[in-house]
Amino acid sequence: MAMHPRNRLALTTEWMTPSVVRISVSGDVDASNVDRLADYVFQRSANCLRLILDLNEVTFFSTAGLTTLLTVDERCTRANVKWMVVPSSPVSRVLDLCGAELNLPVAVS
Repeated sequence: MAMHPRNRLALTTEWMTPSVVRISVSGDVDASNVDRLADYVFQRSANCLRLILDLNEVTFFSTAGLTTLLTVDERCTRANVKWMVVPSSPVSRVLDLCGAELNLPVAVS
């Protein structure tokens, strides 16, 4: 059975400066792929001082994705890395429902 293109998770990295990295995510974020997402973020942002996690192209976002964002927040805090998440509508919906926007650095559009 072929996977519908919408269900694929695509991850890209762009170093905007030597210390600022933007990681862009598109597709669905759910329990089946949050480990892959977390591993990618931690590996690609290892030497940054600022992280922009761009979720603007995420089409589905589960509470497992929220748990991953909280883990990113915890690790960035420990490493003294400033970070922010750029949410799509599905991400914003989960953040709003869970009240996490009060604790996570969410970019306002």
